[in-house]
Amino acid sequence: MLPLRRSPILYACVSTGSTVLADATIGDDENLEVIAAKCLENAPPHHLRYSHTVRGRVYSFLIDGGPFVFFSISDDGRGPPFRFLRRVRDAFVAKIGSPGRRRIFRRCFQERFGPVIRRLAEADEKAGVEIECAAEAEGEERRRREARAGDTGGGSGGLPRIVRDLDVDLRGFTVHPIDGSE
Repeated sequence: MLPLRRSPILYACVSTGSTVLADATIGDDENLEVIAAKCLENAPPHHLRYSHTVRGRVYSFLIDGGPFVFFSISDDGRGPPFRFLRRVRDAFVAKIGSPGRRRIFRRCFQERFGPVIRRLAEADEKAGVEIECAAEAEGEERRRREARAGDTGGGSGGLPRIVRDLDVDLRGFTVHPIDGSE
């Protein structure tokens, strides 16, 4: 059994410019909001998506051509942050829609959308665990299949792994080494 892991997403927010409209801190670091504010002040103006990795953390921006910026801080190597940011964007558009003539101010959507960001980050964590569990189960099944093939006398133990993984019944066939020795 794999140990439970925490979400790769440490912080995420929706902003317009440097004004955070809704956010969620999933990580333990209390400075994440301060770091995010500095990142948002320096958001790349001519990119639709941008990421930068520093000291094992990935700072990612999804700028969707409209007034909103979707930003996250995540652990390096623990899943694609843009997939997560696209889910945040899609949920935001579905729940909030276009700002229209609404007055937008700091954290104006926090109550309605902050919990949604947190749920999406937790779903990202669960999806990662499910993928790891599926990979573990697939590896276990492959080991059982290889053991069965070796026990049937089919001689597949000496075959290259790519042939063994084809799951072909080789009983009754003789395997001859390439070098001619038997």
